[in-house]
Amino acid sequence: MIQSISLLGWQRSTAYTPVEHMKTFVTDPLRYPLRSPSRRSLACGVALIAALTYGHTVQAQSYSREVVQPLPPQGVTELNSALRRLASNSQNVSALIDAGDACLKVGDIDAAIGFFGRAEELSPRNPRIKTGLAAAYIRKQRPIDALRLYDEAERAGAPALVMAGDRGLAYDLVGDTASARQQYTIALSAAENAEIRQRLAINHAIAGDRQSFEAVLSPLLTPENLTAFRVRAFGLAILGDDAEAIGIAEQVMPGAQSSQLAPYLRYMQQLTSAQQAAAANFGVFPQVAQIGQDRPRIANYDGPDIKQQSSGGAGDDRLTPAGRPLGPVAAPKPVQAEAA
Repeated sequence: MIQSISLLGWQRSTAYTPVEHMKTFVTDPLRYPLRSPSRRSLACGVALIAALTYGHTVQAQSYSREVVQPLPPQGVTELNSALRRLASNSQNVSALIDAGDACLKVGDIDAAIGFFGRAEELSPRNPRIKTGLAAAYIRKQRPIDALRLYDEAERAGAPALVMAGDRGLAYDLVGDTASARQQYTIALSAAENAEIRQRLAINHAIAGDRQSFEAVLSPLLTPENLTAFRVRAFGLAILGDDAEAIGIAEQVMPGAQSSQLAPYLRYMQQLTSAQQAAAANFGVFPQVAQIGQDRPRIANYDGPDIKQQSSGGAGDDRLTPAGRPLGPVAAPKPVQAEAA
């Protein structure tokens, strides 16, 4: 079992409230219903989201008070647009994909899986659906399933560059730091992205490379960027400098919150590579009894670079059998020539 803690004030919260009508797509996160929701239910959902998002503003205006209308949380506008299209045609694959992408942005992962799952029923080979489902599975701590979907998406024609940032995270979550680093580098070669840069920094920390960790993260360490300091604290804890990590937490967080986080930072170095990646990227920590022990599927993962990393690479050939085998060697049997 795993436990998740909020990252104690370092995660941005949103005003988004999951809407029940979306759950008609998701009776079980991993199973999709046989029937689509009615147009009426989708239309009601659009209205409900609008009410949840803007209702307090309308109420304020009824009192003729001057108000500043807040911007909706990221993804809500896209979700509204997708739901309007689904209200007209519940089998609109593009709208289902857009709704799934929007749900990922607002953090409703189960609803995202539901939308992508319905889209997959209608278009099984669509690479956009596969990449969307893969991104959702990463957030559900299912990196092996995500990696499978990324492979399928690439074979279906999805550009490797588009998937690289999240694909790298999936590799980190199975402990394949070399493959993860390669994917992050590909993503950053196309465009700068703070979140991917932070993932790459954590990747270097997991690999024990403090110099690269500091160099990659340094451009993001500005006074207003608390997320970058969070990454620095976790990275230093992974590298074994938990005293400095806790010091950073104490500087940027209230005392009670920093003291709550301190025990987690102290045992970061005892976690497996996969557990460190989950803790630093998602705030997900194993139970005490599972510290340093990966889940069976992760432990049995046999990806492209795991064996080389765990065996010490090409320089550790002393364990490879060489030379003639021990014991008696049977003489070869004579070969009789076939009669002409």
